[in-house]
Amino acid sequence: MKTDIEEKVKEVELVIQPAQVKGELETILYVPISDAGPSSGYRRFAPSWLFGITVILPLLVGFTYNFIIASERFVSSASFVVRESKNGGGIAAMINGGGLGRSDENSYAVSEFIQSRDAIGSVNYDEFVSKMYGADGVDMFSRFPGLFAGSSKEDFYKHFQHYVDVDFDVGTGITTLSAQGFSAEEAKELVRRLVKASEELVNALNTRAQSDATRFAESLVGESRAALEGIQEQVTAFRNENQMLSADAEVSVSSGLISGLLEGITRVDTEIAQQLASAPNNPRLTELKLRRTALVEQLDKLRRELAGGNNSIAKKLELFETLTIKQKIAQTNLISAEAMLMKARQDSATDKLYLDTVVTANSPDKFGYPQRWLNMALILFIGFSTFVIVSSIRDLIMEEG
Repeated sequence: MKTDIEEKVKEVELVIQPAQVKGELETILYVPISDAGPSSGYRRFAPSWLFGITVILPLLVGFTYNFIIASERFVSSASFVVRESKNGGGIAAMINGGGLGRSDENSYAVSEFIQSRDAIGSVNYDEFVSKMYGADGVDMFSRFPGLFAGSSKEDFYKHFQHYVDVDFDVGTGITTLSAQGFSAEEAKELVRRLVKASEELVNALNTRAQSDATRFAESLVGESRAALEGIQEQVTAFRNENQMLSADAEVSVSSGLISGLLEGITRVDTEIAQQLASAPNNPRLTELKLRRTALVEQLDKLRRELAGGNNSIAKKLELFETLTIKQKIAQTNLISAEAMLMKARQDSATDKLYLDTVVTANSPDKFGYPQRWLNMALILFIGFSTFVIVSSIRDLIMEEG
């Protein structure tokens, strides 16, 4: 048997001849499979483990949550527009839609209110929202209070925002409100309460604006009336103290007296001239000169009383005219305040905000969330993308190593 094997080996001879090469050849080291170490086995099965972690495991977790754990959430929506009445009539009112127009700034205010803490207090007055989130059938991720949602008021506010969405269309001025509930009736009731709270906010804005304008006008009227009454008291006291009814009357009387004295002096001068011309020695000439002297003294006295010194009529007239000007200004202010008050009361009856409902809250007949198959498709896409990226990075690192 051994001889047969040796003969077969002699028949097949292997001849190794050296080849002509340039340069030097590096020695090739052969490592037995048994000495390769445990890493070769890990590398062989690494792609399978990576695929399981990045693709299979997320799919299993996503399937468990979406089809077993997640509670069905129904979505109800409503639409409304905030309008304001505008003053004016006739053609202008017809162009503006009967005196009503959009109020975008108030629409933004309503949108902010719906997503605020005040809105939660308005719709949760009877613990409706708290009971809805804390019901027994709600899953652990949607329950409040819970391990993932927290238990504080701030956590409740953030949790509430996840289930309410508000969108304002700048082009049409329509605000669309959507809310999620764990039953169709709960979603509809939540939307109805939010719309009602928004309408109450608009009414409160109306009341606040009207009361503020009216209150300011009334306070201005009261201040103007008090100022006028104070100035009138000063005018009355001045008249009683100086025995002056009015500046015009006082000037008229003083002017009349001066005119009379000047006329008397003129007549006396005429008589004196006649006496000097006809009878210079007439005893009546002395009487005329005495009369003229008295008239001149009376005129000088009257002029001094009329102008000159702090007790003169001119000084009194200056003070009186100052009070009269203040009185007229106070009267004008009172008239303006009364007109402002009247306008504020008219505006309170005409200028108002309205929340008109375009689409009422609906009662959905099918749940909207979770979108199970869409979520699974996204999980598959993300997981497979992660697997490809990680595999490429791993292969690149191993090649460089």
